Amino acid sequence: MMTFKYALYYTMQTVKQLWHAIDLKHWSQKIGGSSAQAVLAAFYFVIAFGVGYFFRRHLKFMLASCVVSLIMLKVLEHNGFVKVDWASIYIMLGMGPTGDFGLLFSNSFTWVKNNVIVFVATMVGFLLGVKLG
Repeated sequence: MMTFKYALYYTMQTVKQLWHAIDLKHWSQKIGGSSAQAVLAAFYFVIAFGVGYFFRRHLKFMLASCVVSLIMLKVLEHNGFVKVDWASIYIMLGMGPTGDFGLLFSNSFTWVKNNVIVFVATMVGFLLGVKLG
């Protein structure tokens, strides 16, 4: 029987393989210069717009689903049906093995400083998606 840790590992490996297969950054660098940044910004804008639109339309359902799923997971873990390796989840989210939110925030701000154009395009796309959704 596959545990939650292994299922999460295989899911993350599949997502990584798909992300590397897409390799949008390499594709946009073939175009070159500032147009590469424009392609990346446009891609993230469109994705964020779709997420914002979906978020606005289905916010209550998504929140209820997350809360119910988390409660079910904690109950199953408490009763011994499921063993969750929280340290691996913290590492996957970028918080380190101890769940340090300071590390997550510092990594996030570093990424934002390095990718300002993509961040702004993503935020504008998300906010427009929420507004128009």
